[in-house]
Amino acid sequence: FRPLDEAALPLEDRWIVSRLCAAVEAVQCHLTAYNPSAAIAAARDFFWNELCDWYLELVKPRCKDGADSDSRATARQVLAAVLDQTLRLLHPFVPFLTETLWTKLNELAPQRGIATPFAPSELLVHAAWPTTNAGWHAPGVEQEVAAMQQWCVAIRETRARYQVPPKDRLAARMQADGDDAAVLRAIAPLLAHMAGLAEIEIGADAQRTKDSATVVLGAVRCHLLGVVDLAKEQAKLQKEADKLRGLIGGIEKKLSNEGFVAKAPPAVIDKERQNLASLQAQLAGVEQSLREL
Repeated sequence: FRPLDEAALPLEDRWIVSRLCAAVEAVQCHLTAYNPSAAIAAARDFFWNELCDWYLELVKPRCKDGADSDSRATARQVLAAVLDQTLRLLHPFVPFLTETLWTKLNELAPQRGIATPFAPSELLVHAAWPTTNAGWHAPGVEQEVAAMQQWCVAIRETRARYQVPPKDRLAARMQADGDDAAVLRAIAPLLAHMAGLAEIEIGADAQRTKDSATVVLGAVRCHLLGVVDLAKEQAKLQKEADKLRGLIGGIEKKLSNEGFVAKAPPAVIDKERQNLASLQAQLAGVEQSLREL
C-alpha cells in the first residue's frame, strides 16, 4: 500500500472512485427508507455497469505487461480499493458469495485503500460498512467520462453499421471548439482506446473526407476516415432518394385531389402535410449527401 492523492489520479480512477461514492450514498439512502430492492439494484448497477463494463476496460492498457510500472501499480491499488468497498456494499444481499471473494481479495491485496488504508478484517461480516469521502466526489470528472461514454457508444454503433472490424483502428477528426473541444482533449486517450481509434484530431476547422462516416452529438461532428465505400454508399443513397421521391409523389397526389381535401377531416389533412414536410426534409438531406459524394 502507498498513499495516493485523489486529485492527482488519472481521469478513469477519479471517475470510478466518485461513482463509488454515489453508489454508497444511494444504497444507504434506500436502506434508510426500508427499500431493499432499490438498494440492491443500486449496488448491482454500480458493480456490473460501471466497475465491470467500463472501468475494467478503461484500465486494461495500464495493467498489461510492459505498461508504466507506477501507472500499473496505481490502477491495481484503486481497483482493489473499489472492489473492497463494493464487496462490503453487496454483503447484506449475497453474503456467501461476497465472503468467498473477500477471502481471495485478502490473499491478493492484504492492504487496501486510497489516501489511507482501510481497516483490515479477516472476515467480511466483521468489516465496517463503507462510508463516503467528501474528497472523492468529482462531478466534473463524471461529466467528462459520461461524454466519453456517449461518444464511444455512438462511434461503436457507426463502426457496426459500416461493418468495420473491431481490430481496425480508425483515424477520427472531431469538429469542435470552446468547452466541447476542451472536454474532448481531456477524454481523447480513453476514447481512442475504447472506440478503437488510432488518432483523434480535434479542432474547429477539422474537415471530413469523402470516404468519412460522420457521427453527430450536440454541436460536435466526428468524422471517421476511410469508413465509407463510396460506390456502395452512393448506390444506397440513390435508392433511398428514389424511395423518398415515390412517397412524396404519393402524398402530393393525394393532397392535390380536390375530392380528398373536401371530404377528409382537417386533422387527417394536417397529418399528411406534416408527413410531406418530413419526407421532403429527409430527401433534402439525402440529396445533400449525394452531392458531397
